Amino acid sequence: MSGGRLDVIWSPVHHDKFIIWGPDITLYEVARIKEIEKKTTFTPISSTRGATIIASQSASGVRCVDISAIPEQPEPLLALGYTSGKVALTTLKQTYDPLGLVGREFTSRYQRLCNSVSWSHVETNMLAVAMEKHRSDHCILLWDVNRGSSPADEARGTDSAHSPADPSKPLAEMGLSEAAHNVAWSNCSNRTLLASMNLKYIKIFDLRDLSNKAVSVTTSRHCYGVCADPFNPWQLASRGEGAVCVWDARSFDRPVLTLLHHKPVAHVQWCPTRRNLLLSLQRDSATLRLHDIQQANNNAIDNMLAATAVEAELEEYSRGPSVLEREVSPGAGAGGAAAGRGRGGAPIAAFSWHPAHEARLLAVYASGMIADYTVCERVTVAWGCGGGGGGGGLVWTGAGGTLRLMRDDFYAAIRDISYVMRRRATTDYGLKSDLWQNADLADDDALSGLWHFMALSKSLVEDGCIRGSPWRHPGVRGVLRSAGEGGYRSEAVPSLLPDLPARRVTVFRSGERTRALHLCGWGWGWDNAAAGVERAEAEGTPCRAAAIAAFHLKLRAALDVLARAHEPQLRVVGLALAGLSEERLWREALAAGAPALPDAYLRALLHFLAASAPAHPAHHAAPAAQPDLSAVLNETEMRLEDRVAFACIFLSDAKLHEYVKHTCDQLVEQGDLSGILLTGTCFLIYTSILYYYKYKTEKLANLY
Repeated sequence: MSGGRLDVIWSPVHHDKFIIWGPDITLYEVARIKEIEKKTTFTPISSTRGATIIASQSASGVRCVDISAIPEQPEPLLALGYTSGKVALTTLKQTYDPLGLVGREFTSRYQRLCNSVSWSHVETNMLAVAMEKHRSDHCILLWDVNRGSSPADEARGTDSAHSPADPSKPLAEMGLSEAAHNVAWSNCSNRTLLASMNLKYIKIFDLRDLSNKAVSVTTSRHCYGVCADPFNPWQLASRGEGAVCVWDARSFDRPVLTLLHHKPVAHVQWCPTRRNLLLSLQRDSATLRLHDIQQANNNAIDNMLAATAVEAELEEYSRGPSVLEREVSPGAGAGGAAAGRGRGGAPIAAFSWHPAHEARLLAVYASGMIADYTVCERVTVAWGCGGGGGGGGLVWTGAGGTLRLMRDDFYAAIRDISYVMRRRATTDYGLKSDLWQNADLADDDALSGLWHFMALSKSLVEDGCIRGSPWRHPGVRGVLRSAGEGGYRSEAVPSLLPDLPARRVTVFRSGERTRALHLCGWGWGWDNAAAGVERAEAEGTPCRAAAIAAFHLKLRAALDVLARAHEPQLRVVGLALAGLSEERLWREALAAGAPALPDAYLRALLHFLAASAPAHPAHHAAPAAQPDLSAVLNETEMRLEDRVAFACIFLSDAKLHEYVKHTCDQLVEQGDLSGILLTGTCFLIYTSILYYYKYKTEKLANLY
């Protein structure tokens, strides 16, 4: 397929079929990949579609091809123009021929090259042929393919004023002793034919009256590949060396637009499904150039041509329409992923717009790869005016000059960042003097927790609970100083569980730990923690309330919280904890059953009780080795402040500093805003958290 010239054409009536022709003519059928039968060989043309070969034949001697728009044909009907000047009608796949057109041939009086064939999409029986020059013959022939194709047609006959009686002769002939490079029909008007002729002319033939054919002519060196805009009967385009010209047939002396290109233009085509889109292909280019021609003053133009106009309007019209230009890479987007992987940088050989699907095109690369691609429309977005009633929304431009509106409730449901930012801006988020009020407006757990910490740390500094800090918002790492940094060594205090005197744990006390516990919202001792337990239970988190009570060695309070829970399974857990035993078997069963519990706080509670050591029978000396509490600290579904507070109570100085540093490094790498509890605003690492938060969540705007 990739050995010579390549071209691609969609069938105008069979929207799932197209042909690629070069050395061979091949008919493809497009289907979704998941719908193609297994073991069927197909060519992937996009991430979701594949093309299957239906039929193929040699294209020896063929110079031009076009597909008919006759709806009665079950398979695409092709008109093939040969080097001898003959035009033959054929289908690549043998099937029923209801009109008897397959096999028909149309020949000129003298043999010469056939340069172009074009089917009319309005009168589908009309076929125009462009040929090389002959001094004694015409270069443009118009054929009625239905004439003489059946006895019924011959019996009906035709108007002698409009067609010859001999069906072997063309319906009309134009361009005596001239050369035609290509022909194309205007699908907006009846029997209007465009032609590129004699290397310098563009001619428009009005064939409604064959006895008196009207002709409009303009001269341009950019006269090749003339084609008509399917939405505008007056607008057409042509190509040349390094330029594409847009013409208005009502003012045909000069082009309305001249679109410059760096290379010679090989192909140009109007989009049949979207207004004013003109696509062109430069020679040896791997991209397509798309021009969106903005015709904002069509009514004003008509008025200026019909009557007098003010000087300002004439000056505005003289500047011509505006144009938006961009490059299209069919093999680079999601739609052309399959082609993009295999084309290896090869240039595009040809393209064809889909006749029905909006802005969809097919591109064929010189390597033979195929890309099915949809051109996305550029979108302008604005907020709709909702006033005070909340009736606004997001408005953007849609296809066909329409505006689309999506109400705020939709974006609220999906939590779109644009909606969130707008809602926060209207509620003065981040501007409240009381920082906790910003937490209520954030509507985000991470940001709400950050604002609550900022409010708490600020109040602790202002109240004198944390003294000597140069920052208004110190973190746990700032108040926990090791002995080498000027801190004090913590005091290890062996303690019994009051409700379980046979169990013993060691707690650590120091002024730095007390300040860290205040930053975590716990405070030192049960008097401070009891309020937090009541608050957690009121918020509907009984598991957290029970765990905090147990971590403060108040097992009876923890059992009471679980007994008051609404969920039956929590009351069952409370019954299991009430039967605590000193037996080793019970401790092993407790540790083994903890991972099966659904709540992280319940798991941590069981791990803590299982790790507590049995009391010494004579006196309460500290054990030689501290119990392993890593199972509690590894419950990352617990809140960070609860895990850090637990570590401040039960870990030795060395293990506490190691745990805080390791946890801080992890949170910074994850871009987790909760890590500011550890860093505060007094560490350079605080900025690292914001950096990672920006680039990993792309929501830095949430902070403002």
